[in-house]
Amino acid sequence: MFYVPTIGAAEVGWVDIEPILKAEAEGLAEALRSSLARGNPEAPSPGRDPDKALIVKATGSKKWRDFEKRALSVTILCHPDHYEIIPMIKNKLKRWSFNHEQTARIPIDAGLEGVAQWAASYLKSHNEP
Repeated sequence: MFYVPTIGAAEVGWVDIEPILKAEAEGLAEALRSSLARGNPEAPSPGRDPDKALIVKATGSKKWRDFEKRALSVTILCHPDHYEIIPMIKNKLKRWSFNHEQTARIPIDAGLEGVAQWAASYLKSHNEP
């Protein structure tokens, strides 16, 4: 299952805001398209309690820690000639950081369908024994 938040512009930087779309692999490209179409509206800075994060609620988790245990996270950047997908990993301080070693570049002409295919493969590779 994929969760695609709208990304808002807050005083503290980029933040997840609603709506957060839920999609299976087949609907991921459309969910990404919908999120991009909303742009980056102004948003308030989120509170400090991670258990109240919108993504925690959207996934049906009770606490941030429960969400983190089963979540994979990526950042998707759109460049003129490609999409850059940067997976996130937990660092030594137990904080999320970019895993640049696994960065993927998808040609822009592959579209969001190409991004969705990569994401589905990435998820599958992390769910296999």
